Amino acid sequence: MARSFVYESLDSTQRKLMDERCILVDKRDEIIGSESKRNCHLKSNIKQKRMLHRAFSVFLFSQDASKMFLQQRAPSKITYPNLWSNACCSHPLFEIESEIEGWSGVKKAAIRRMNFELGSDTGCFREEDFIPMGRIHYEAENSIETEPEFMEHEIDYLLFVQKDLQFDHVNKNEVNDSKWVSEEELRRWLKEEKNDFTPWFRLIAERKLFDIWNQFRSGCVQELEETKSSEIERWVTN
Repeated sequence: MARSFVYESLDSTQRKLMDERCILVDKRDEIIGSESKRNCHLKSNIKQKRMLHRAFSVFLFSQDASKMFLQQRAPSKITYPNLWSNACCSHPLFEIESEIEGWSGVKKAAIRRMNFELGSDTGCFREEDFIPMGRIHYEAENSIETEPEFMEHEIDYLLFVQKDLQFDHVNKNEVNDSKWVSEEELRRWLKEEKNDFTPWFRLIAERKLFDIWNQFRSGCVQELEETKSSEIERWVTN
């Protein structure tokens, strides 16, 4: 059962972050405007207006690709609190001009959020560290552990990084816990407790993640340059 929901009573820092302006796009990922993060995730806006916004998901592998880094979202998070997910999931912002331009903008946003959430040092991540592995258009309802008025409808840019890192100063308002897991551990966890994870992570794990992981492990990564990333995988019914 979802928790009793009174928006105004939730964490003040997280409520302020929900005022940030996400980039509204059409199905071709063309920018058509902006809207607050809260409004972009309201189920009523998605179901009735088909509101769609741009997002990114960062997946972090160890240098030998034997492990992948996961974070557990903090209980203070308004959407999907306490659920496990990939290293960083967020949005380029309309009010930051440098984050508007396609893959380059998304990489800049990823660096900003990785530093903010995981406490990584400035300069730890560079744009060239992020390998683009396509875009997905997906829609997902909340799991049983999250607030009933929110859901997802995004063009999600998938970014992959390989680095050996330790995060000792995570932002506790964003991240409750973190761990490195092997492919075997993650497969078993997903099979036994799939509701432990955010909906986008489950979808990506089911459809793409392990094939990409194998490419990194074998050293045969097929990087998708911008010109090869024009097509968007559609994981929606309409």
